[in-house]
Amino acid sequence: MIGIRKGSKYLIFFVVIFVALPPFAIDAYIPAFGNIADFFNVNVNKVAITVSTYVVGFGIGMLFWGALSDRFERKKILTIGMLIYS
Repeated sequence: MIGIRKGSKYLIFFVVIFVALPPFAIDAYIPAFGNIADFFNVNVNKVAITVSTYVVGFGIGMLFWGALSDRFERKKILTIGMLIYS
């Protein structure tokens, strides 16, 4: 069995949190489609397009953030990304 260092346990915890955050954001957003459409006085289909835009933007962002994290320190890039996301 591969030994796990003490610091890597925290890393695994934070990676799990960061991986679960985007799907949670979508799951929390989808039930509010009707309310959002009523508030902005638009069709629900237009609100649904925002989820597609979010997923496409998130996918494209991974390409850039991945390259930046390879070039610079991963912790800095992860911190900057989470600040922008929040």
